[in-house]
Amino acid sequence: MMLVGCGAEKDVASKKPVTPPKEHVFTVAGTDIYRRTGPGKNYAPDGFYKPGERVKILDKSNRDWFQVENPDNTKTWIMHWYIAEYVYGQDKTKPELIILPRQLPGEVPHDIMKGKCVFTKGEIQLHKENRNDSEIIGKLVPEKRYQVTEFETQCGLNGNEMEVDGKKAKILSYMGEGLYKCYIDGVTRTIQTQTNKIDVGQDPQVWAKVKTESVEGWFNVGDNVKQMHRGKSTGVFIPENYPADLIF
Repeated sequence: MMLVGCGAEKDVASKKPVTPPKEHVFTVAGTDIYRRTGPGKNYAPDGFYKPGERVKILDKSNRDWFQVENPDNTKTWIMHWYIAEYVYGQDKTKPELIILPRQLPGEVPHDIMKGKCVFTKGEIQLHKENRNDSEIIGKLVPEKRYQVTEFETQCGLNGNEMEVDGKKAKILSYMGEGLYKCYIDGVTRTIQTQTNKIDVGQDPQVWAKVKTESVEGWFNVGDNVKQMHRGKSTGVFIPENYPADLIF
């Protein structure tokens, strides 16, 4: 009897606590955004989305338009750059991570997508997913051009704050020309100010997805830019419509 009891206790002790999966929520980041009946501006609008409205993505095979299911169970289409992704952990009152719409958050992502490709200045590891701890599935070869297929900007809520309409807003990213991406009252908003001197605190992480001859994976653009600024032989620059020596 005692042996059975000890064995049971050993089995219980050997089990590791299970970490609950993170919840990914997609929301509308913008105001006066049309619900389209099809993937394009030539399709008739069918009402408007509310800022912060939660949607379920059904189809994102179209590069510019996502088909979504709305809270009222209707199915419509929305431009991809009006979708923000919130990642929740155990605390469901605020997200751990916010992934901003891919054409909004600043000069670096905008320039990458305008060129649709990058040149590397050194070997860069390529990850399976857009996380630093993700599996490494390949590498980018120095002085070679790669096609960019996707990018995103990841922001936490540990940056500085600013006051908006009498409320505190968390600064997510500076977009240039006095524009900031902020998180306020559970909604991602773009705020126009008269200054661009606010310290945004921790920089958001910009990830780019590129295609090689054998794999398609992610690399951290910001990390490589910082390494280049330190005089390291890594980094990327934009090959099209820019001087060859212009490094962002």
